[in-house]
Amino acid sequence: MPGTNARRSGPPKHQNSFAWVPASADKHNTLQDKVGKLDLRGGVCAKCYEVIEWKRRYGKYKPLKQPAKCLGCNQKAVHQAYHQLCPPCAGSRRVCAKCMRAPPAPPTAEELEAKEAQAHASLESRLGALPERQRRTAQRQLAVGAVPVSLTARIERSHGPTAVVAEDLAAAAAASTAAAAAA
Repeated sequence: MPGTNARRSGPPKHQNSFAWVPASADKHNTLQDKVGKLDLRGGVCAKCYEVIEWKRRYGKYKPLKQPAKCLGCNQKAVHQAYHQLCPPCAGSRRVCAKCMRAPPAPPTAEELEAKEAQAHASLESRLGALPERQRRTAQRQLAVGAVPVSLTARIERSHGPTAVVAEDLAAAAAASTAAAAAA
């Protein structure tokens, strides 16, 4: 009967007992050994690294047989597969060698403090709407650093379902943990 699998939910029918290994039956495949030893981290952003690492892990990575042409200097200087720029061009432009995009700038200390203050204020306003007993329980649990699911459920019942509640609670727990570690 077509389409019955689309309605299926729950765990898989059969769980694999061991992880899949590419070319496990081929005992003389030295290409997989060479690809496994490559350093794929240099010059690429986190997203591109994950893509290349996935290809390597599942046997889809195809290394270059000859150097490819760099799109920056037009010389045959690209030795890594899936890269568009050679390492000197990527370094001078400060971009990813694969997607040729600049990495996002890390947030400044002021932005982090403002976001933390906003999360704390939002959490305080949400806790203020709880009954006294539940509010004190929540404050004790936050002081310890634990954010139980029951606390999130209580706040959602009083404020309605929001995805921001869990983020606020996690941010507040992280802030209280950091404050406790600093003290």
